[in-house]
Amino acid sequence: MNKVLSPTIEKLRRSLELGNTEAGVHSFWRHVEAVGSPLIEPHPEDGALKFVTFVWRSAEKGQDVAVYGEFPGFDSVRNRLEQLAGTDIYYRTFVAPLDIWSLYVLRLPGEHGTDSPRYAVDPLNPVIYTSPLDDDGSCPLLAPLESVLVMPGVVGKPWEPLASAGGAVWKHRLGSRVLGNERRIWVYTPPGYPDDRAYPLLLLTDGWEYLHLAQIPQRLDEAMETIGPMVAVMVESLSYKQRELELTCYRPFGEFIVEELLPWIQKHYSVGSDPAECTIAGASYGGLAALWLGLEYPHVFSNVVSQSGAFYWDNDELIEVVRGMDSVPLNVQLEVGCLEPDVLVSASVRMYDALKGKTHSLGFRRTTGGHHYGYWGETLMVALSRIESLSK
Repeated sequence: MNKVLSPTIEKLRRSLELGNTEAGVHSFWRHVEAVGSPLIEPHPEDGALKFVTFVWRSAEKGQDVAVYGEFPGFDSVRNRLEQLAGTDIYYRTFVAPLDIWSLYVLRLPGEHGTDSPRYAVDPLNPVIYTSPLDDDGSCPLLAPLESVLVMPGVVGKPWEPLASAGGAVWKHRLGSRVLGNERRIWVYTPPGYPDDRAYPLLLLTDGWEYLHLAQIPQRLDEAMETIGPMVAVMVESLSYKQRELELTCYRPFGEFIVEELLPWIQKHYSVGSDPAECTIAGASYGGLAALWLGLEYPHVFSNVVSQSGAFYWDNDELIEVVRGMDSVPLNVQLEVGCLEPDVLVSASVRMYDALKGKTHSLGFRRTTGGHHYGYWGETLMVALSRIESLSK
């Protein structure tokens, strides 16, 4: 990998070589305080790209500090900041497209030499994302506060909380005989519900994340003019270990959804049973599960939205299943972000190729996002608008 050089850092390096150490470093930090961190500078060869330089100030020599986020990724070696010799400046420069935003933190050594790293916001970046907390006050993310990289082409502030336009969210607890556990279920009903009609149904795995991080209720409120009103059911994933089991083509989870959850929803809420108005959606392992559930139960779900689906799972097992099918009686929307790991991008392409020519309809979209619900909430609305049976 060729090293990317920040023009500002290189100018300072040359100044230091001429002996202007104290004045040069002081001027650099005054500049960073004035413009904010990270530094965003023009790319000399491509107007659609920028140099992005993350910085950290520390007099400690050889400090182990790295940047962590959807951009530039979570590789603590590749993303380690380098100390500019003889200064308190740590830095690392990357190249980024104009239209991305990303949450990030600075990864620091643990207290008193412990193995557990600390995560800190960028003290020179005033744009902060505050994570919602769970009912017990815990934070399910890497850190409760994260800094936000905002590139010049980003429109609005997509990381900020959205206002509700009138829909309601109802929380329940539902036990499962099939799975032998109990979990929270959140149900969104649109403004005006009920009005003596059967609403289209959207079912989402990873319910807490879709509710709080992707802000699906607020986004569905906003999207009513495009996709019409619908009821959304968001199903909790109990833990990472349980999620890894249940969302990887796990038959008991499918039985829970179809034989226990959906009858309960249809009993308590005004939703239809027409497969053309039933959509299953999820992200990552949930995206894998969404397509698997559609393939297993096409008489229940005609529509599938897979966001950054983990189709590489078990050596492309589900991709091989699709390759062996003559037809796939579904409307499928796939998406994967430009900031995602190559393993996810390539697996999504392989799944798209396997589905081509077999579905009722098929869409594939490369988004500007990464592997995060902050992106998936917005792009889910686009995917739903592309399903003909749902578009208003």
